[in-house]
Amino acid sequence: MKNIARRRPRWEILSPYATNFPMVLSAKKWFGSEGTSQRVIRDFAGLLLERGGRFALGFVVTGIVARHLGPNSFGELSYGLAIGMIGAGIAQLGLDSLVMRNIARHPDEAAQTFITALVLRTAAALIVWCGLIGMVTLSSTSHESAVVLIVLGLTALSAVTSVPALWFQAKTLGRWPAWAGFGVFILSAIVRLLLVHANAGLLGFAWVAVAEMLATGALTAWMVRLNSSVASRWRFSTEMAKHLGREAWPLWVSGLATSIYMRADQIILNALSGKEQVGLLAAALRLSEQGYIVPMVLAPPMLGALAARTTASGERERLVERYFSASVLVAYGFCICVWIVSPWVYGNLFGHAFVEASSVARVQVLGAPFVFLGVARSQALVVAGLVRFSMWTTLAGATVNVIANLLFAARFGAIGAAWSGVVSQIVAAWLSTWCHPSTRSLARAQTGALLSPWRAFSRTTKPLT
Repeated sequence: MKNIARRRPRWEILSPYATNFPMVLSAKKWFGSEGTSQRVIRDFAGLLLERGGRFALGFVVTGIVARHLGPNSFGELSYGLAIGMIGAGIAQLGLDSLVMRNIARHPDEAAQTFITALVLRTAAALIVWCGLIGMVTLSSTSHESAVVLIVLGLTALSAVTSVPALWFQAKTLGRWPAWAGFGVFILSAIVRLLLVHANAGLLGFAWVAVAEMLATGALTAWMVRLNSSVASRWRFSTEMAKHLGREAWPLWVSGLATSIYMRADQIILNALSGKEQVGLLAAALRLSEQGYIVPMVLAPPMLGALAARTTASGERERLVERYFSASVLVAYGFCICVWIVSPWVYGNLFGHAFVEASSVARVQVLGAPFVFLGVARSQALVVAGLVRFSMWTTLAGATVNVIANLLFAARFGAIGAAWSGVVSQIVAAWLSTWCHPSTRSLARAQTGALLSPWRAFSRTTKPLT
């Protein structure tokens, strides 16, 4: 008689003695089919290796640039990049997940989807940049600062230059454009070091950021043309644009809210406490946000893996639980690393002027488990068709972040802004999941992952109910 698997009681699931470490050695048990697991693991490993190299090189170069510019000028550079990121959030139009889904599910319409998304984002990005020029012109900003802001505002075009990478991510080949972009990044890092050696001003570093973005997008677009067999069908579709617009607006609002609550702290801090505090906060973010590459790299292949699973057999639910647990486990490890290394990093690499950034980074990284969970939850919500819920939760997080920053940034500076970010991440990624009956099973899975992340290594996990 075959052994019948039983559902384990809650106490057993939450017990560390339920751990079964061989699970981590079997990718097939993670994703349910050997072919899927191999594609996801290869893409994730390639992307993670690229992002690890980018972090190691980028963090050192950023420290050298920050030491060269000082807290005030580095704060101004970071403020301009924050404006550009919010502009990119507007111009992205919430199309990322939908474009990847359509390319994966309808290969015959892939080229049409690609061009339609590219045209829509280009128009949006240009409108955003023109709006920024108008705002800067009407403000009382000095001429030099205005020029820097207008140049850095061009980074909003990253919404356009990121479209070619979606083609590869939809085919679980995201490592290809990532490594091409890493080559461009290495060249830009060398240019930044040369600018430091030449004692260049802020505007030079602003132009390097824009050039890096444009070069990466152009190289990835060229790779798409080389690897596409449907060159004759590259055309814009008005009908598809309308369809994407109807479906994408909740994701657009959600993405914009994410951009706001990830960078609104720097804008509010600049207005209430000055550029020096912005520089400290931005320097701390360079370390505390590096761990976010893990959930962001895993998200595209996991979206495809979740979409391929069926709910009838419970495959998707079990994969979601493992996804949550693994995300939190990595986040906890990252938190420990930041707490250990941050005093040495800021005291030696960034210089004495940035010593206070160590305390800010230690606060910021406390939100990492919830950021990791939020990214994982967003993939599950897209597959389940609950994008509007994702929109409302992100708006809640953005609202909490803005209010908390208005209350604490002026009084406590960068530390207050860091705590505001942690609170908003808890609300947006975890507490909000309990607010709707259709997502409470996800909330229970998230809570289980926070309490016992070792569940990712268990041979069996309790299905979501």
